[in-house]
Amino acid sequence: MTPVCSSLFCTSVSLLLTIPSDSIRYAAAAVALDLQALYTNPVGYFPPPYYWWESGVVWGSMITYWHNTGDDNYNTVTQNAIVSQIGSTGDFMDDPQQGEVLIT
Repeated sequence: MTPVCSSLFCTSVSLLLTIPSDSIRYAAAAVALDLQALYTNPVGYFPPPYYWWESGVVWGSMITYWHNTGDDNYNTVTQNAIVSQIGSTGDFMDDPQQGEVLIT
């Protein structure tokens, strides 16, 4: 078992080295499913406690997951989550998240 952890969740996955490509795809699918189960907010954020950059890591990881596995099951939710975080200045620091960054 290989642990996969972040401040959002911790899980473990099994890899069978006798059939590595299938095993890696299966393990990646299990982690993707677990990540999506945590995502209950319709605007791209995860429930507290989390930091805004973790949301970015998750959505970037979901794009990488799709690219590497061809599994497009999460593409719509990933796209909607990313687009929902575009701020009024065209960056990915939307107005609700502005207070989380100390600007000097």
